[in-house]
Amino acid sequence: MSKEAITLYCREGGSDKVYNASIEEVPGGYEVHFSYARRGSSLTLGKKTSSPVSLVAAEKIYNKLVSEKTSKGYKETGISTGMASSLLSNSLQVIDSGVRPQLLNEVDENAVEHLLQCDHWCAQEKFDGRRRMFIKTGMEITATNRKGLAIPTDAKFINHLKKISMDCILDGEDMGGYVMLFDVLDSGVPYQTRYTALHTLFSTGIFEPEFKVVETAWTTEEKRALYERLKRDNAEGIVFKKVDSLYMPGRPNSGGDQLKFKFCATATCYVESVSPVKRSVALSVYFDENTRITVGNCTVYPNMEIPKIGELVEVRYLYYFEGGSLFQPVLLGTRDDLDISDCKLSQLKRKREDGQAEG
Repeated sequence: MSKEAITLYCREGGSDKVYNASIEEVPGGYEVHFSYARRGSSLTLGKKTSSPVSLVAAEKIYNKLVSEKTSKGYKETGISTGMASSLLSNSLQVIDSGVRPQLLNEVDENAVEHLLQCDHWCAQEKFDGRRRMFIKTGMEITATNRKGLAIPTDAKFINHLKKISMDCILDGEDMGGYVMLFDVLDSGVPYQTRYTALHTLFSTGIFEPEFKVVETAWTTEEKRALYERLKRDNAEGIVFKKVDSLYMPGRPNSGGDQLKFKFCATATCYVESVSPVKRSVALSVYFDENTRITVGNCTVYPNMEIPKIGELVEVRYLYYFEGGSLFQPVLLGTRDDLDISDCKLSQLKRKREDGQAEG
């Protein structure tokens, strides 16, 4: 039960952010909860208290948090405390939709040429966002994350999807202010047919700019042109999908009908510690289920929230020095849709002794 809650927003320059804070009564005392997001993206959730504290202590932490945010330009939305509390409580509920996205295995550069030439595979850009699925049943729209859990989402997405006359499940990548769609799920239907249905559904333009359908290359010539353009534009990578493949939730142990090749390396890391004197966090990954090893520090830019100890974050880097650290890591953001199982040493791209990186 919330003792106090507030919803704040910040619109400065290109920023459009929402921040919620509340004091929650729990067994043994009180906790200070918070959640934040760019407008149109899913909320990142957290707590300012590692264990229950007294109400007086919780109020002190809460007031300091609100003061910090308002000093940075955040303002109240005008929503009543009761409504803000309700919104925050709803964002903390865990509802499993039962729907899981199809996940991709990674391939090395040696496999790319075959995929470019083979007519059984199409190609799309790999986007650096958060996996987002939308389940439409009648006029009810449920947004889910990579785990299939229902999450809060911006009303503009919901209002747009209500324009669709049929029930459907859309799959895409949440880029913050908009969603890149690449599939409409229909078991027993080949991918090329599903993509054609998706493209037809969103061809009128009434869903833009909130929803866009990913460009797809079908022929060898188109795929090669897309591949070269993405590399030239420093995109994250390219995705290959078997045109006659069926929707299969989850990730196969190896191979599969949907593959990805990344031009730059990214990794999911555990926040080991937070620097008390500068905007920096120490990162680690799991060597095995019980052992973590550090992989260096990463700067947190001023426009980003500083992650908390124990949170998972996504980092872009050039390569990993064996037994050392990530080279030129760039923090992309927190990941509330991943687990410790995604935070392994084996994911890291090593640096060869001759100076060339290898997967």
